[in-house]
Amino acid sequence: MKVLQLIYSRNFAGSERSVLTLSKALAAAGCEVVVAVKDGGVLKERYQREGLRVIELPLNAFFIKRRLARWVKEHRIDVVHAHLTEATRLACDLHRRLGIPVVTHLRILRDAPAYHDAAKAGLLIANSAHTARYYIEEAGISPDRIRTIPNATLALNDPLASTPSDDLARDVRRELALPDDARLIILPGRIAPGKGHETLLYAMPVVLKQHPGAHILVAGNIDQKPRFVRKLLKLRDELGLKSRVHFLGFRPDVLRLTRASEIQLVPSEREPFGLVVIEAMAMGVPIIGADSGAIPDILEGGTLGTLTPYGDAPALAEAIITTLSDPAFAQLKAENAQARVRELYSPEMLAAQVMDVYSSVMPAPFTT
Repeated sequence: MKVLQLIYSRNFAGSERSVLTLSKALAAAGCEVVVAVKDGGVLKERYQREGLRVIELPLNAFFIKRRLARWVKEHRIDVVHAHLTEATRLACDLHRRLGIPVVTHLRILRDAPAYHDAAKAGLLIANSAHTARYYIEEAGISPDRIRTIPNATLALNDPLASTPSDDLARDVRRELALPDDARLIILPGRIAPGKGHETLLYAMPVVLKQHPGAHILVAGNIDQKPRFVRKLLKLRDELGLKSRVHFLGFRPDVLRLTRASEIQLVPSEREPFGLVVIEAMAMGVPIIGADSGAIPDILEGGTLGTLTPYGDAPALAEAIITTLSDPAFAQLKAENAQARVRELYSPEMLAAQVMDVYSSVMPAPFTT
């Protein structure tokens, strides 16, 4: 089966990382996978580094449609799998021009016309039950057009998961010039409104009264939302947290930092999935997440981690204090989560489920 993964994006964030995981899993399962990306971004290099075949698409909207349709026809692609809104528009155009089967992945919460067109052209894959509910209840898309398949994580096979966390923590403290007794807490991912950074900053003075050794590692790109980052840095400094909350910028070793930490925080609002959640689960790190979006589903109502109301700084502070005060209980939850992630979020399972969707949209072979 020849599959074109279409993602018209320049960044390398959660959605783009999920496309990487999916593409590698499909290739391992025997599919011939090509990834089409926007010209001039970082995705081509990232995906090629992982052994994927990549083509770049021009920025001109008129030429891209004609060129892409010609390429798809010449290479006899069987299925086009679109990710994010712009790619969905392109996939729907390919369906109109060529009649090619289309599958669209729902990775963000946005009621755009393109997703309604995609529901008519083929099937939609929601990355979580929360995302599926949004498109059914708020966007009005028929449930029979949506299949729910959770993301997977390559972290399951990363040797970091079995590396002693104390050794990693010691190395990270030394690298960041932190005290030997610093207790590391990580908040990874995109730095943007709705991700809970302000809530964490307001919670930290309370945490530090009980656990003065706590240090926050904010690992995420600080260049995409510079005005918002400046606002956070100003608030951090006003609260006297400059020596305790460290904005590290983009880190390619975020899994290493996660494994080195005692807690991972995901205080986001309406997270469609939360890839960093299952990565922390794979690393065996206790998680504190917001009771919002897909996070409660992944943490199974709090049995695999701790949930707090989104935007509630006192509740977040209490959860951090409790976790640091009773690490044995927190680690028990983390071990259960690590076992669960292998059952539900493996790349092999993702590939098998997605290939079933491909089979559903492809025409049945002619028989006599």
